[in-house]
Amino acid sequence: MTLALRAFLIAIFATLKRWKVVVFLYFINLLFGILIAWPLLAEVARQGGHFGAMEGLVRAFDPELYLDFANGREGGLGQSAALASLVGIFYFLVFNAVSGGVIALLLNANQPTTLKTFFRSIGDNCFRFFRLLFYYVVILAVVALINVLLNDMICWFFGSFLGGGGGTVTLGWSLLVKNIVMLLILLYALVSFNYAKTSVVAEDGHSMFFHFFKGMGFTASHPLSTIPFFLFSLIPFVAVGYLYWMTSRTIDPYGSYALLEGVVPWKWVVSGSVIYVIVAQLTQFFLQGCLVMRYAGQVYIFKRLMIFTAHPDPDLEKSIPESYFVVDRPDPLVENGLGNSVEGK
Repeated sequence: MTLALRAFLIAIFATLKRWKVVVFLYFINLLFGILIAWPLLAEVARQGGHFGAMEGLVRAFDPELYLDFANGREGGLGQSAALASLVGIFYFLVFNAVSGGVIALLLNANQPTTLKTFFRSIGDNCFRFFRLLFYYVVILAVVALINVLLNDMICWFFGSFLGGGGGTVTLGWSLLVKNIVMLLILLYALVSFNYAKTSVVAEDGHSMFFHFFKGMGFTASHPLSTIPFFLFSLIPFVAVGYLYWMTSRTIDPYGSYALLEGVVPWKWVVSGSVIYVIVAQLTQFFLQGCLVMRYAGQVYIFKRLMIFTAHPDPDLEKSIPESYFVVDRPDPLVENGLGNSVEGK
């Protein structure tokens, strides 16, 4: 638990040092966000700009309005939604590959943060991460199948076997316990997948089968460090999302706002839609920062428990502001020839 807290604090400094990575991720996310949203927005505009139902869904979470909008324009909207889904799947694959560049830069303290080093690191790891993703998808499919089978078994037990005599309260508690167990299994699989990616980059691995199970073993061997840190890393995501939700509720996209009125001699009037877009993009930027912070913490934990077990790093014994994540000093891993192979490629 102490290591998880320390990793959380060090990850903040690591993100500040690698702020350019956050910028790179933001623009990649913005590009794919435009590609995903463009077909849907174009279809809505083509059909007369019928945004009423969409606004109702976003503001009041009324699914009936969305269904009315979608069913009345099933053809064009369905095709646009399918195209957006394909782009979304491609974005998921690209993001999986991009995470290799993020991890590589965080692992190498002396590696400069440039587009060249970032994309070179992505290229070094993208195909390996695609192969690693296959095992993760298989695990998710197995977990989903087990979930369905458990649902059927519970329903059969309380329905056919007990003849409905088990009681709805007992049935509800059984399903709740089952759902909690399945969520814990999914959490374990996700954390293991992240540490498997870190292991691949740190050790220049080639057997994805080996590293995937190594990530699972690493997570199982250090549950009081890996799992708590992952949960700690969710706090910034929730905080940023909550601030966006509270701020966006106060903005009327169809209104106008006078900024700096009374502070400057002129009156600066800005459309509410412009402010809404700015707030949304700032939120996306900070979310990418939260993502980099999570990877930085995972890298620190992996280095601390795996690499530095045999080769201790003096910097790790010092206070957090003097960590190798923050100060541009020679990395003991690089000096001893134990650094990530990206440095030498």
